[in-house]
Amino acid sequence: MKRIFIPLCMMLAIACQDGSAPDPSAKKNDTTATAPDTTAKAESPARFEGPVISERIDGPANIRNSINGKVIFSLEDNVAVTAREPQQGWLEIGVAFDLAPSGSDAKTIQKGTTLMRNGKPIGQVKKDVPVYEVITGEGNSKLGVLNGFTSQGNIQPATILENAFAELVKDKPTLLLADMKPFLDSYKFEDFNGLASGNQGYVFYESGILD
Repeated sequence: MKRIFIPLCMMLAIACQDGSAPDPSAKKNDTTATAPDTTAKAESPARFEGPVISERIDGPANIRNSINGKVIFSLEDNVAVTAREPQQGWLEIGVAFDLAPSGSDAKTIQKGTTLMRNGKPIGQVKKDVPVYEVITGEGNSKLGVLNGFTSQGNIQPATILENAFAELVKDKPTLLLADMKPFLDSYKFEDFNGLASGNQGYVFYESGILD
């Protein structure tokens, strides 16, 4: 089954060891669409509480039809999305939302619609917006996928996998599996068995919009 959003495939190979080893410019209430200054020195991201799974919105945040474009929908704080690499301080993101059985053939989500996920509101549609695709979720439920662009500052830095991994390995010459376990669990890494004997691999997949 095709899974959603932005292309990303990372693999971490970890030797199992038993012993010890030595501007928020695109926010919902913004007044300008100018991308934030990304030249400032980055600080270590604060830890996100709970399973991260994917990037999370630092919101509420506006989602636009293009870089510096028109607002098409908004997303609430902590909504899970996936995102492409930044471009000019902007990210293309995708988000999944619940579709009622009667709406599974919908091609467009109407202005004023409240986006729901797992029965909870996650955003608001500001203009009629096309559904990128419809996918099947747990229990044969139907999920719609919307995509758009948002300011890089509207993604919580601690929820970006590369940031979290960099923070984990900082100042650590050696990592044990026990050190990695919270990180692997938070992003739902899967077992990978293609390594040499004595090594355990873990792999994280996201398939993407605009494949």
